[in-house]
Amino acid sequence: MNVFIFFKNKILFILLILLILSIFLLSLLKACTVKERDLKIKTKVETNMKINGIKKVVLDNGFTILMFKNTQTPKVLMQIAYDIGSWVEKSGERGLAHLIEHMIFKGTDKLAEGDIDSIARKYGADFNAFTSNDMTSYYFEVDKNNWEPFVDILADCMQNAKFDPEHLASEFKAVMQELHMRNDRYVSIMVEEAFKNIFPANHPYHTPVIGYKQDLVNISANKLKEFYKKYYRPERATLFVVGDIDEDKFISVASSAFKNLNVENKHDFAKDQEAMFELIPSTTVSNTTMYEDVKTEQMGFYWLIPGLRSKTKELASVVESVIGTGEGSRLYKRLVEQEKVASNIAAFSYQMMGAGLFLILVEPLNGNAQTCKKFVIEEIENIIKNGIKKTELTKVVKTREREHFQNMQDIASFTYEWISSYIATKDEHDIFASVNRYAKITPDKVVDFIKDYLDPFFINQVTLLPLPEDKKESWVKLKNKSEELDKLILDSHKRTTELEAPKYVNKLANPKKLEFEFPKPDREIILENGLTVLIHENKPWPIFSLSCQFKQASFLSESKEGVLLDFMMNYLMEGSVGCSKHDNVNFFENLGALYGFNLVGGSISGLSKDLPELLNRFALVLTKPDFPVASLEKLKEIFKDIYSRKNDSQKDLGVRILKNIIYKDHPYSWTFDDALEIIKNIDIKKLQELHKKYVTPKNMILSIVGSFDLGLIEQEIKNIFKNWQGKEYFVDEPQSGNFSVQNVDYFMLRDQVLFLLGRSSNVNLYHADYIPLKVLDFIAFNSLGSRLYQLREQTGLFYTAFGMFAAKASRVNGFDYMGSILNLENVKKTEKLFLNVIEEVGKNGIKPEELAASRQNYLKELIDLAATNEVLATVYNILKSFDLGFDYYDKVLRQVQNMQVQDLNLIAAKYFNSQNFAKVCVGRVGK
Repeated sequence: MNVFIFFKNKILFILLILLILSIFLLSLLKACTVKERDLKIKTKVETNMKINGIKKVVLDNGFTILMFKNTQTPKVLMQIAYDIGSWVEKSGERGLAHLIEHMIFKGTDKLAEGDIDSIARKYGADFNAFTSNDMTSYYFEVDKNNWEPFVDILADCMQNAKFDPEHLASEFKAVMQELHMRNDRYVSIMVEEAFKNIFPANHPYHTPVIGYKQDLVNISANKLKEFYKKYYRPERATLFVVGDIDEDKFISVASSAFKNLNVENKHDFAKDQEAMFELIPSTTVSNTTMYEDVKTEQMGFYWLIPGLRSKTKELASVVESVIGTGEGSRLYKRLVEQEKVASNIAAFSYQMMGAGLFLILVEPLNGNAQTCKKFVIEEIENIIKNGIKKTELTKVVKTREREHFQNMQDIASFTYEWISSYIATKDEHDIFASVNRYAKITPDKVVDFIKDYLDPFFINQVTLLPLPEDKKESWVKLKNKSEELDKLILDSHKRTTELEAPKYVNKLANPKKLEFEFPKPDREIILENGLTVLIHENKPWPIFSLSCQFKQASFLSESKEGVLLDFMMNYLMEGSVGCSKHDNVNFFENLGALYGFNLVGGSISGLSKDLPELLNRFALVLTKPDFPVASLEKLKEIFKDIYSRKNDSQKDLGVRILKNIIYKDHPYSWTFDDALEIIKNIDIKKLQELHKKYVTPKNMILSIVGSFDLGLIEQEIKNIFKNWQGKEYFVDEPQSGNFSVQNVDYFMLRDQVLFLLGRSSNVNLYHADYIPLKVLDFIAFNSLGSRLYQLREQTGLFYTAFGMFAAKASRVNGFDYMGSILNLENVKKTEKLFLNVIEEVGKNGIKPEELAASRQNYLKELIDLAATNEVLATVYNILKSFDLGFDYYDKVLRQVQNMQVQDLNLIAAKYFNSQNFAKVCVGRVGK
């Protein structure tokens, strides 16, 4: 979840009117500056939240149940959280909390090893778990009619997890793969290095949550069980329930399930808490340099800050926003806009319960690393000396208000925030009070926090640099030694038995039927200028999302032309008629809006009360750009850096190579070096021509979803966009490329190998076999319990795998692919097994229970698509752009519900074969 966030979404652009009267230009300029100055922002946030909607029950054994009813979508999330994470581990126990998380769903006396996967698939449930420094959590999310079985499963797993040594042997392989994958995620490794440096060796936050390889050598099933019995106690657990649920019924069912959790052999947590000693910022400064096989630098600057229990969450968040979140932040304006020495920056406040880390990540442009550091220090010193403006605070208030309501639509995000808030405060209402606390923060408090904790003199630094050519052999030798340790660990944990077949799933009743109809736009209008507008009212939260996409967005986003279009669309914010980039950024951010422009269009999300103002400015930016020459070289350098970094990305590079094989001689075929050449040759005239050609009302679709008056918003859109003119332009979309089978090994020094198989497909979005193939995708490749997942469990050759047939199908034919990230020595075995999976499905077909699970999961996917304004607006654009009709998902749902095994097996026999796959490997392969 932590890396750079680029606010580059999908938005509508309007053709620049060539002849503008000078008096109109002056009025625009005046309007821009006056609105900037006179913008009034309330400092009290109205959440409209009835906090008495929360129900809390504490059982006699100390187990807590918290419920929040949210009826917007027909689903329920049940998430149990223990305030037990890696912080309780002692010497010799590192990584135990995380390994237990892997083992909890591996079976109990009642549940076989494969039962939980099978039960989740049977009822169409999503499930997963995570471990952090402070907590461990497990969840199930399912439609509102089928939550009951998962209450008993959670209770059983929290009391009776088996910890079978054979199951543990399988999970050791998974954890080892997880460790390797982490080593190739360089931002994560930089953060981990910062944690090691800022927290002393005897502090619980010093060690990574996953632990180290060396810690795994002596871990046994018995050791895990002892840890589990000691710490998984009812008084340390809270069950969070969010969604459309019968509260009284749930309390009855959950109380019965959890009342008998073990209360014997109480553990003295006070002794564990002693390890969480208070830290005082040190006067010792760390400067760490990491070398990897990359072409571009990355830098991180960091300090120790207080944790969540210090009640500084909101203050740290404001500091984060002022310093380095968004285009209006201090460091973005200085490093990216003014000095042009970085392509991007981001600030993060990682607050655990007991302490935290404040991190500034910078992507310096060539040769400017030390200059970036100089400017970071100067900006922090400037804040300490001169303070901050009130407007820098008010924009954070508005942003957090919008984010609060967006989280209410996304129940998974809301529940995660609720868990963190409750563990820190033990106040179930605190999450709803948090958004109002932002308005009470003063500029002086921000300055005091920075003075106390972000002293620029004591700045710590971690830097990622390119590995010198003459050191690559040494790098390989070190990796070989590390892999010897891997072998030692895995040899001490070998599985000798087959996977246990599910048994309890067969005793459970069939899923209860849920009637669901996908929400349709309330109004579809076509303006006189040809702009298609889709409007849907979605209450109760007072927010909206607008998505304006090109009708050919799916093609443009994949094509070589999209590189140029992406550059042009990002240029729009650089300046509009009468407004500079500074004006536009401040306007959007002062109203707390999330905005962006990219190669598929643009988007904006905000508070409903600000909709008219935001819509007007959005139209101005979209339709009246002035393409200031002064911004050209800056944006060129940023885009060149972006594509150079893609050449450093194992995944981006591997997928690009595979697509170029599949779509040879097609507009989809291009390299990152091609993109760099395109960027090099861009000029203002090209941008103006591109805008005139593409950004017209007849080329785009505008969808808006949220809480507003339908009649008023329709009239507002008509008034704002009525003068936008332009011709229709259609790009030819060839159906397929000139695919030929070939194998490509691309050498890159990485811990793991990215392994891909792919071939062309003759199936596009309109093909009769497209939907059946999506069902077969679910069975073969996607979700826990799929054929690939079963292969993972059986062999332990890889941690993650993926696949899809007719992927990226649109008006253009899609492609078939499978892949994984794994150790080099496992590539050949995995390739053979992957192809066997395909052959097995093609020759022997699927099972009735697999089809039944697919039906339930497809229903759940549709419910998820309808959950948030942002997704709904995007979906409406897609449905309209492909002329699928707004009842498309209802039709497909009926089609899936009526599918028969024999029909799907005919489709499987037609497509599922192991012939004509190209292979791409990126890692320590080839030359």
